[in-house]
Amino acid sequence: MHILWSHNATCLLQFITSKAKENEAMLDAAYTDEEKANILDCFNKCSETELMFTKQLNKVKASAVVSYRSKYGNFDNLSTVLKVPGIGILGLQKLCSTLKDKNALAVQKLKHLSAVETVRCYPNLAKSECKAVDSIISLELQADRLSWVKMNRDLEVEQWRQSVLFDKPYPRFDHVIYLNQVQDFVSSLPSCSLYTLENKQLRVPSLKVVPLIVNLKCLETMLITVLNNDVSDAKKHRVHLIKPTMISRYFNLLVGGERVSGQHVVRDILLGQSEIVTDVVIPAKLRDSYFRHESFEQERLSSCLLQAIAFLKLIVCKNDQTD
Repeated sequence: MHILWSHNATCLLQFITSKAKENEAMLDAAYTDEEKANILDCFNKCSETELMFTKQLNKVKASAVVSYRSKYGNFDNLSTVLKVPGIGILGLQKLCSTLKDKNALAVQKLKHLSAVETVRCYPNLAKSECKAVDSIISLELQADRLSWVKMNRDLEVEQWRQSVLFDKPYPRFDHVIYLNQVQDFVSSLPSCSLYTLENKQLRVPSLKVVPLIVNLKCLETMLITVLNNDVSDAKKHRVHLIKPTMISRYFNLLVGGERVSGQHVVRDILLGQSEIVTDVVIPAKLRDSYFRHESFEQERLSSCLLQAIAFLKLIVCKNDQTD
């Protein structure tokens, strides 16, 4: 019995080995060296969401590719990809046919461009209005402070700053004090064409935080109202809200459905190491000031900067180009 089992195991191993060699030869013969380089570049560099963007991998298989890569290192050849659980020869061939003309950077850019078609702000900006936009100020509202970035349509950062509204993070609500602080803040802002804010949906983990959230929403309402003080005369809004998911998807900040910090993206932009955002201009003085800030202050400025870049690229410049 033992001899029979050993013989069967040997035969099975020989069959698997010969099949693997057959698959390897098939894959090598199907693509040129340049195409194989493109395909491997995608498997070795693309994130889970970018692999899913190819439409050939679902979330489970894309996650398995990334996990295998993290555990065993980069893929050396196409047949190695077949070791990933759930990846078969037919599925791999379909995926290779999709990726053979694209490297990882091309897939990343295509994924970003695909988000353009579904991007909206509220209220919506008409194409004619986009032409008139020469600069924007993106705002990040916290319970005790407001951070902002001014950027022109050439993607040059002109100013950024944090303005402390209150001397403690959660002041007791007083509509007079709140409104005075908001008015003082707005009067200190430089001129621009319009303002942007993320339309955040705040979570309520417990009833204890409800008053804090209500206060924050009151502060936000006052800010929007004061910034739109001439809406009746101008016949148009100057404050436009954007969904946080627009920024998260554009900069690939979603992990497990949750948004993560964008500081690493901003750091790459500041150091000129970003492969996706290569056309943003940040003066040396502002770059130096960013690195002098505390981490939580960098987080607020990062949110503002990414918000401004996404709004200009995905809404203003996109509509202007398609007019």
